[in-house]
Amino acid sequence: MLQSLAASAFAVEVEIDGLLYDVDTNIKEAKVVEHKNGVKYKGDIVIPDAVDYEGVTCSVTSIGPQAFYSCSRLSSVVIGAGVQRIGIQTFYRCPELTRVTCYAENPPSTQGNVFTSSDIGNIRLYVPPASVDAYKSTAPWSNFKKIRGIGTIAKGDVNCNQAVEVTDVVAIVSYILGEQDNDFDEIFADLNGDGKVDVEDVVETVNIILGE
Repeated sequence: MLQSLAASAFAVEVEIDGLLYDVDTNIKEAKVVEHKNGVKYKGDIVIPDAVDYEGVTCSVTSIGPQAFYSCSRLSSVVIGAGVQRIGIQTFYRCPELTRVTCYAENPPSTQGNVFTSSDIGNIRLYVPPASVDAYKSTAPWSNFKKIRGIGTIAKGDVNCNQAVEVTDVVAIVSYILGEQDNDFDEIFADLNGDGKVDVEDVVETVNIILGE
């Protein structure tokens, strides 16, 4: 869905696939901005590498100030590879945010309080494998609970030690029983991709260990 909302001399404010952007076709760039009229983003959000507007492909290079401010039902965000800048309080007070995937090779620059009140210490961050050290040494990205390389962990390796083994089975069972482990990553425990971790995933993990 694409709906034009407002325009200026250099940019147009447009909604594309549920996200609001400031799009400047002159420089072929777009910025994600806060939705209007009290609408709050929720669920799983994907910010693409680029958007098309009136036949022009514009790279998404930034996320504007307070774009996701107080989005209390926002659960995960994928940030495209072209994003270079993130504005002040962009993800402020997003209590249900548990996962951020950022494809930018260089950690995007940020202004103040980007993740304040969003429990950043318990949010998992996934980045390009070659960029893990850069994110670990750059604030506020370095404050994330876990920073892992995209695609480097196999399904079933829930403790992320580069092997699927009996300890992973034990960890999944413990998770199902309500026990918490800081090293446990439920993304890699959902082996059948049904959005939940249950006995079926335990069976799938055992089958991997047995080579089936």
